[in-house]
Amino acid sequence: MVHSLSGVPQGSVISPLLSNIYLHELDSFMEIIKKEYTQKGVISKVNPKYAKLLGEERKARKKLKGLLGVKSKVGITEAELVLTKEAIRLAKATLQGYTALKRNTPSRIRVLTRVYYVRYADD
Repeated sequence: MVHSLSGVPQGSVISPLLSNIYLHELDSFMEIIKKEYTQKGVISKVNPKYAKLLGEERKARKKLKGLLGVKSKVGITEAELVLTKEAIRLAKATLQGYTALKRNTPSRIRVLTRVYYVRYADD
């Protein structure tokens, strides 16, 4: 047992009991906080902005795939090829823009708050 001028004497039989008496007030306070701030239901849901960007990205990818199919057709004129190449360039830029925006947008948003309280004992 270590003698100290402050705190609970460590190593004695009464140490855990004194700690629990002291920490009971903290436990009671945390129960009140937990009841006040914890909400029932689903914690998170899909971010509507992310879902919209995902849909736009899919449309852009589908459009680019279609344009690449047109480019590979046999019998396409030079003017159509130039227009198709320009459309492909724009479609790629659009797709990259949607991908970048999607990367910077959280896929889920927090709807509820949950409070957890855990107290560990050292004895």
